[in-house]
Amino acid sequence: RDYVLVAIEKQKTETSSGIVVAETVMRDYNPCEGKVAKVGEGRMTSTGEFSTPPCKEGDFVKFRDYAGNEVKIEGKEYSLVRMVDILTSIPAP
Repeated sequence: RDYVLVAIEKQKTETSSGIVVAETVMRDYNPCEGKVAKVGEGRMTSTGEFSTPPCKEGDFVKFRDYAGNEVKIEGKEYSLVRMVDILTSIPAP
């Protein structure tokens, strides 16, 4: 209930200045940002009510390194992240 499904975009292997980054360097990279695809109900408080989620669908979020569990749904890569691991949320325009 307190999880967020984040769509992970494939990392670029070339910098803005044109330098190509080797695949072996990117292999161990664990993405920690993406666009929110689905949001759970929120954390249950001690009173039995659900807290307000820190983001909503369509927002761009940054979460702790190695916090998410990588999953593939219909060929697309996602990360399942607990709401407490989200560091910042940028609202969708």
